[in-house]
Amino acid sequence: MKLLLVILSISIYSSSATSQTSFDYYKNPDKVGSSNELAFDYFKKAYYDHIFTWTKKGADSALHFLNKAIELDPEYGAAYTLLGHIHQFLTYGNGSKSRLEDQEKYALLAKKYAPELGDTYTLLADVLWEKGQRDSSILLLKKAVNIEPDHAGNHIWLGIRYGSEGKTREAQQEFNYILNHIDSAYGQAYMKMGALFEDKLKDLDSAALYYRMAESLYHNMSIKDARMLVAKLSLANIHQKKENIAEAIRYYHDFEKSVIGKDLFFDYLLKQTYLSLIELDSVNSEKYQSKYINFVEDQLLNGETEKVQFIWDYLNLGNKQLINLKVWPILPDLLNPLSENRPLTEEDFIGALFMTYQTSKVSSNYEKGIDLLNNLRVLNEYKPYNYYFLAKLYSLNQNVDMALETLKQCKELGFPYFASVKEDEDFNILSKNKSFMDLTK
Repeated sequence: MKLLLVILSISIYSSSATSQTSFDYYKNPDKVGSSNELAFDYFKKAYYDHIFTWTKKGADSALHFLNKAIELDPEYGAAYTLLGHIHQFLTYGNGSKSRLEDQEKYALLAKKYAPELGDTYTLLADVLWEKGQRDSSILLLKKAVNIEPDHAGNHIWLGIRYGSEGKTREAQQEFNYILNHIDSAYGQAYMKMGALFEDKLKDLDSAALYYRMAESLYHNMSIKDARMLVAKLSLANIHQKKENIAEAIRYYHDFEKSVIGKDLFFDYLLKQTYLSLIELDSVNSEKYQSKYINFVEDQLLNGETEKVQFIWDYLNLGNKQLINLKVWPILPDLLNPLSENRPLTEEDFIGALFMTYQTSKVSSNYEKGIDLLNNLRVLNEYKPYNYYFLAKLYSLNQNVDMALETLKQCKELGFPYFASVKEDEDFNILSKNKSFMDLTK
């Protein structure tokens, strides 16, 4: 493996200029063309002149040209597929459910008008994955690969999903297939292979080699693929894990400099960058905290994130004063099942309960969280979860009697994870209490 990496590295570093030939896919009229020539021109303009910039402004322009293409050809399946992918990109880092709904709408239209395209099923597979239907998602990705084995995007997504399921050998096969048979300069294959070695195989040295190859590709590309800039952040993470603090800080700074102010759709990764710099660079931690706060506030102000994600961003910062100032005033509205004029799903509602608990815990403001949870209009099916989080807050607030009472109600109502209660550190104050031991035995 190490020898192969060295050979690949030499070939990339020695090339004067490279291009990702797999992106010619979107110029192929036999694959993604339209009976209306102008519609196909709009399609190509949307991809090559706009979405390939990987900026939010570029995505907006691409949406405009794709809609013009569909006006000319309402049955243009490839245009619906690309529309769905753009909405997929725009969900990254902002917690947007409406974008996922748009993605699903276009995926279904693509399936109706372009069932012959593997990319149609790759798009639909992502929707199913986000809905928790993982097995069905992988089956669709396999179908996509079988229909279009020469399309790198189908293989990259199948490899990503295999990796998420711990099927590392299968994931490597998909990424290697791209590099060996489709496009040896496909940067995302190097990036995803690096992530596989870092996160799943725990081989930081091999991961770093793949990330460095992606970084080198970016500098050698005749047409830049801005997504390769994330290699800088990945290398910073590797150095941080290996406790090479000076190098980690250098790469975090390099990533910030490369991304800041460029409107890239993945600029939300700056939040992670600033959090890491707050931790690593104590001398300048206040400066990075200010940058983090300004970025989070701007995202909300510009409509680039939803309030749920905004709250989690402040919780991740962990500043009690700021949580009291920024999170508590808006949290109650998110617990109202009729907020935003729509009923909350079960996932949303349980997530809101967890968010209330976490906000109370991080800010050490247990009584405020207890009041909120006690005053909720909770449907019967959610009550076990409500009692569970209430019990945790009562315990953290050292109210033994109420913690035991709510735990008892939680158990009686059939909380599905009650067996884990006795191992929960939030209940440490109860660990030697006879009633608690009887309740959890």
